[in-house]
Amino acid sequence: MDGEPIRGGTRGGAGDFSWNAVKEDKHREYYLGHSVKAAAGRWQKNKDIHWYTRDNDDADEEEIQRRKKEEIRKIKEAEEDALSVALGYAPKPRPSEEEKIAAKAQKNAEKRVRKEERARVREEREQRRRGSHKDGDRDSHRDSHRDSHRHKPYDRDSRKY
Repeated sequence: MDGEPIRGGTRGGAGDFSWNAVKEDKHREYYLGHSVKAAAGRWQKNKDIHWYTRDNDDADEEEIQRRKKEEIRKIKEAEEDALSVALGYAPKPRPSEEEKIAAKAQKNAEKRVRKEERARVREEREQRRRGSHKDGDRDSHRDSHRDSHRHKPYDRDSRKY
């Protein structure tokens, strides 16, 4: 009537609830979460029953992501194979881990060879560009060439440039 609650406290005894009381109750199996919150018995002794909530500081984030991607890839391959068999097709042959590693090593070797070839061609091009003048002094040659094309001051008396 004055905007205040009629009864104080919580309804149904929720304020008096404790997991320790549930642990001692003979009907504890009726409570959701009783095996974790009110673990009783020898099975839980010296066991980490909260393992799923612990942070795994040992694992690297990148490693976790890599494992997840690998697991998802394997699941997708298995589903694809099952679908192929269900449709009457032969499953797609997949390379083994050793074959994948060998293919990756070969691809990396080819990449390294291409990179070395590009560096060699680049160096040859640079050598040709540098070696086009006999004296090797490209700047002085450029300056003298530029000077030969410059206009000379106008001479009024001779009317020549």
